[in-house]
Amino acid sequence: TASGLMARLTRAVYADGDERAKARAALCAVYFAALHDDFYAARDGLLASHLQDAAPSLDVPTQVLYNRALAQLGLAAFRAGLVPEAQAALGDMYASGRVKELLAQGMSLGRYHSDRTPEQEKLERRRQVPFHMHINLELLEAAHLVAAMLLEVPLLAGPAGSDGRTRRPISKPFRRLLENYERQTFTGPPESVRDHVMAAARSLSSGDWAAADGYVRSLTCWSLLGSAAREAVLDKVTARLKVEGLRAYLAAHGGCAYASVSHDALASRFDLPGPDVHAIVSGMIADGALAGSWDQPTRCVIMHAARPSRLQAAG
Repeated sequence: TASGLMARLTRAVYADGDERAKARAALCAVYFAALHDDFYAARDGLLASHLQDAAPSLDVPTQVLYNRALAQLGLAAFRAGLVPEAQAALGDMYASGRVKELLAQGMSLGRYHSDRTPEQEKLERRRQVPFHMHINLELLEAAHLVAAMLLEVPLLAGPAGSDGRTRRPISKPFRRLLENYERQTFTGPPESVRDHVMAAARSLSSGDWAAADGYVRSLTCWSLLGSAAREAVLDKVTARLKVEGLRAYLAAHGGCAYASVSHDALASRFDLPGPDVHAIVSGMIADGALAGSWDQPTRCVIMHAARPSRLQAAG
């Protein structure tokens, strides 16, 4: 089998290769496991290699292989429905703004273009991988932005704490894109991956999970996953959209729009089972994200109106 052949090859390199060859063999094993949807094996292999600590000191071709293995690890996490893990794997890559260069799949003509000398451009073009080995950048960006949306929108919907900890950004690139999108006077129908995810984020922030799900499902890049895998991945995204939509809706409107909210009404609105709604709301109350309490006889969440501060009252 392919996995057996990969195991034999890596064992041979570990036995007789030098340090650079061993590092590259470990990264190839991580890439192989992630490509075949074995996220936990890929993650454990990367952590066991300790290459994440030594990545800046590696030679450039090995750094490129490390970045490509990390990108495949993020995609594997997203396909498995592990949203925080996908964001953690892809977040730093997109924070740099140089995804094409990090994956050796081209050169961006942005602010870094003027920093290169002609010799550096030649070296970057030489180390680029062949086209048939490219990781689709639209799919990678969609996975990163959707994962960031699911983590960021409930935080943005809730009130900021006194020290701002509840609003601390998880993904700065996502927040920057969302701020630019909301600053636009007129927004037409979404065209790019970013437009679709920003429109989905705006809908999700108001609790409209169905509209957000429609925007996410309309992305054409999901076809690269295959028909069976596509439906499985999108069903996981839909389930997560319902949960995060409920959190965002209660965080944004719970204390100011309602004195109480029925458990059954929330379950119907977000198409969630009753026990799941109870667990989500109880978790928000325990974490302090929602000022309320359960009234067991009426099966309602009673909102506790927080008294505004003097500064809030003056505003």
